[in-house]
Amino acid sequence: MDIISSNSNKYVRLLKSLSDKKSRDESGLFLAEGERLIKDMPSDFSAEFYLVAQNKLDEFSYLTAGKKFFVATESVIKYACNTVTPSGIVAAVKKPRRTFELPRSNALLLDSLQDSGNVGTIIRTAVSCGFSDIYLFCCADPFSPKAVRASMSGIFKARVYDVNYEECKTLLTVTDSYALDMDGENLFKANLPARVTFVAGSEAHGVSDDIKSLCKGSVSLPMGNNMESLNVAVATGVAMYYTVNTNN
Repeated sequence: MDIISSNSNKYVRLLKSLSDKKSRDESGLFLAEGERLIKDMPSDFSAEFYLVAQNKLDEFSYLTAGKKFFVATESVIKYACNTVTPSGIVAAVKKPRRTFELPRSNALLLDSLQDSGNVGTIIRTAVSCGFSDIYLFCCADPFSPKAVRASMSGIFKARVYDVNYEECKTLLTVTDSYALDMDGENLFKANLPARVTFVAGSEAHGVSDDIKSLCKGSVSLPMGNNMESLNVAVATGVAMYYTVNTNN
């Protein structure tokens, strides 16, 4: 079996390029790194190919059996991956193609979130709470390596839609939508319906006025000790968990 030892190999260069959004958009692929993430990949996602470290070939054989894979030196794996200490296996995975649909249950709209770590963390939490329909308006790419890692396989379990303003308008006017806003009604005292669409805004500015005006209402989390607000991923997680447990 040939061992890839050069960073200029075409498969290695493709994996390396997937750290860049333009390359992800052009190729229709994203980077999945590590045993846990690849093991959790469901059948409706497929990898174009895998790259495995030479010293991990036997360990990861259960993941590559019957699949297209290549073997590389540790240094090449480290070059191709986005993490500092890669586990020894990485895949180029096909991005799902989704067109706008209304949510099947509780939903979440993210408005202009620019931190990919926050986007991935929110996807992870949303899936855990049953908010599996997630709409992104002018946000960081959920298929960036950082977002995919932060989602902890949530990216495979959520229905993620990249939406425009008109689709936001449809979503927020058809569903019972509530913006997470510091000036909103106390979430813990609000009488929310059993099925909701929460809207979380950017880290710096919150939900934009245009998007907020489309919502049925707004809710807030009460702050103690003169703290102004929570991190958007934390606040969104609290709101989703509270709502799900209250309605159950």
